[in-house]
Amino acid sequence: MPDPVAEGGEAVIAVKAAPVDPSDVMNVAGQMGATPLPHTPGRDFSGVVLDGPENWVGAEVWGTGGDVGFARDGSHAELLAIPAAALARKPERLSFEEASVVGISFITGWLGAIEAAQLAKGENIAVFGVSGGVGGAVAQIAHAIGARVIGVGRVRPADDTPAASIIEEFVALDGSAQDIGSTIKRLTAGHGVEVVYDTVGGVTTQAALASLAPPRPSRGDQRHRHPDRGDRPRRPVPQRNPRPGM
Repeated sequence: MPDPVAEGGEAVIAVKAAPVDPSDVMNVAGQMGATPLPHTPGRDFSGVVLDGPENWVGAEVWGTGGDVGFARDGSHAELLAIPAAALARKPERLSFEEASVVGISFITGWLGAIEAAQLAKGENIAVFGVSGGVGGAVAQIAHAIGARVIGVGRVRPADDTPAASIIEEFVALDGSAQDIGSTIKRLTAGHGVEVVYDTVGGVTTQAALASLAPPRPSRGDQRHRHPDRGDRPRRPVPQRNPRPGM
């Protein structure tokens, strides 16, 4: 395939690191029917701008999502073309490898837990699917803002993962919805959690709802969030437009 070129407001990036996300695997397996062929997968990336706006050439950048890996060729290649308006400088403290894996998992986690559910310091959050990429990211985000994290899943996070050292309790998904909800309420002194982040959905929804605390008078809502199936709030959550190409 020919190398991409910087034209029409685009920039070309030399990819330094790009992870393989679950959606990349699904895409390659043909489960994303709208993806044109032939096609290069890959949604997340970090790298160096080779060509494009003069003030960006040579800059270390990172990015994720948008149409990258779907409507346009993705990051599993040496070179990647994206809209110049979507360029974002990589934090200096992160290596290329570290920056490349932040994208989908942490942005999805932040949008759900912080922007949609409005998780606050001192609150309890139950993370269903805590051993997965998004679940682990949510656990780290919640811990960083001072929330108490209860992990829920079929298996406990591996000892060498960040989530393993962050969750304060772990509840196995091996009982009825009411049993799981009762266990989580027992771990919160009978109160329940203010926020549930459900990365699984469907089979876990009833258990997630059974885990919630009564609405706080000062907050007035309960939040149950699934990243791919939309918000399920008891009050409307304002929608925000994502940055183009990100």
